[in-house]
Amino acid sequence: MICFTGPLLIVKVVTILKCVARRGVRLLLHDALSSIFDLPDCEDPVMHCLECVKREVVFTIDEVHVGDHIVFCGYIYDHHAIVSEVNSEEKSIKYFEATNTTLGFLYDVLRRFKKAHIKETEMLNFPNSDIQLVVYKNREHDINVILRRAQECADDYDYCIPTNNCEHFATYCVTGVALSTQSGKFRIILDLFIDGCLCAVFDEGKRNIVLKKGGLLCDSCYEQNALLLGVSLKPITNSNDVNPGDIIRYRYNCLNHEAVILTASCEDERQIIRCHIAHYAFCLFRHMTITEEVISIKFNGKYNVVNYGEARNCVLYEPSEVCQRARSRINKTLFLLFVNDSTHFARWCKLKFCEI
Repeated sequence: MICFTGPLLIVKVVTILKCVARRGVRLLLHDALSSIFDLPDCEDPVMHCLECVKREVVFTIDEVHVGDHIVFCGYIYDHHAIVSEVNSEEKSIKYFEATNTTLGFLYDVLRRFKKAHIKETEMLNFPNSDIQLVVYKNREHDINVILRRAQECADDYDYCIPTNNCEHFATYCVTGVALSTQSGKFRIILDLFIDGCLCAVFDEGKRNIVLKKGGLLCDSCYEQNALLLGVSLKPITNSNDVNPGDIIRYRYNCLNHEAVILTASCEDERQIIRCHIAHYAFCLFRHMTITEEVISIKFNGKYNVVNYGEARNCVLYEPSEVCQRARSRINKTLFLLFVNDSTHFARWCKLKFCEI
């Protein structure tokens, strides 16, 4: 026993020191990220909340109005702007923006040392553009004030990616407070990744807590998410456990994933159900797309039905309506991390009303 005490003690000490070092690095990185991407003080928590400030996809030019906060979806980052003019006949809009293309952004930043032009740009190919509208919950905005703020920023705008980017510009014009959920999400993603790698980023329970602590969820939305996360899962062990209109949860690309069951039929006498599902499918080099696919569910307990009906104050759509809503979104590229992922899509299809 005495012979092994020394080596074991050394191993334990080294292990403890490694843990302390890792924890120290995590804290240092967390503090650094918080100082760079920290949210400004704001009396209204709804303005920071990812659930209260929602994005909606624009399908026609009639849905866009002067003073609207719009987003052009990109592969690396999203670009934000304020609509200044709408021409329904020519299907074109004009908008104020902090920068234009990626090259234009780099040129402006390098040439002006953090300066960027606020300029009015005209877009003619509206039907071919991937545009989203930012909807602020329970808020009314004066169009004249929004446009005046945009024009005032044109004189002198200090561009800084983490603290004063195009989203800061757009939210300032609408609300009077410069905010960027894009920067906040980046900080949260890195924070989660440091703590638990990629799986932690997609762990909705852990993410809900971190988003609340990080100021990106208001109390009401945090409680609602916690309520829906607390519902039970029923393992699929026979053909009677799953039906059209159900929401299932399973592992997809090594991560938890939800999908809507469109049809379900037993495959011969084997322990398998063949199902048509609607879900956000992984697309390499493209935006995640809502797709209808066929999967085979084995009765091994790895697929579960999510019992959203257990959540109090929640009203569900009828199964046929759930399937109809899911099919209405097939081929749509609406994926947005933290705001509209596979779980958000499934809940949108299933939940008619849910309030704390």
